[in-house]
Amino acid sequence: MTVPGRMLANSTDAIGAKYEQLKAEIQSAKDSGLWVLQLDPRKVHPGKLADRLHLSLDAADPSLMELKRTLLRDGQIQPISVRRIDGSDGEYEIVSGHRRHAAALQLNSELADGFKIHAVLDGSGGDAAHKALRMYVENAARMDLSAYELGQAFRRWLDDNLFEDQLAIAAATGLSKGTVSKYISLAALPEVVIRAFGDPRTISMRW
Repeated sequence: MTVPGRMLANSTDAIGAKYEQLKAEIQSAKDSGLWVLQLDPRKVHPGKLADRLHLSLDAADPSLMELKRTLLRDGQIQPISVRRIDGSDGEYEIVSGHRRHAAALQLNSELADGFKIHAVLDGSGGDAAHKALRMYVENAARMDLSAYELGQAFRRWLDDNLFEDQLAIAAATGLSKGTVSKYISLAALPEVVIRAFGDPRTISMRW
């Protein structure tokens, strides 16, 4: 195996381990009877750290339409993570699960009986870096974020001082510093280049 291949395998293993840890946390909450709030999706709002492009949350996006069909057919298998909004009347902010929420919000408006969204309370308090990393781990484990969206997320982490530098992001995500740098560079492409693609989610890292 080449050195880049080993690096990719190592980062995949790291993501898998962190994702398993998240699943264990959810299972522990479930076993304790603390999990699955059934919320009105209109009471749940996007988080400030959302790592999705608006295109990924658009009603016409094929991937989101498929997610809606899955939720309607199989129900919501994995809950989203939320935190209570201080001083609100039962309002919540999304920690992770923006696409699931967007799909549930649409179903709620389309179905006669509405559609409740399942959620667990995130216990990380005000640790924004933890919330950002949790979103990354869930999406990366499902291979659910485009390279452009991931690059934008990493740039925002640096701009918001959630992580000191690219090396800190690499350490937290299990990626190499070079890979983190490539994602960030992709997200920094000139606007004229981005517009040429129409949908920046189609841009491949190998290009």
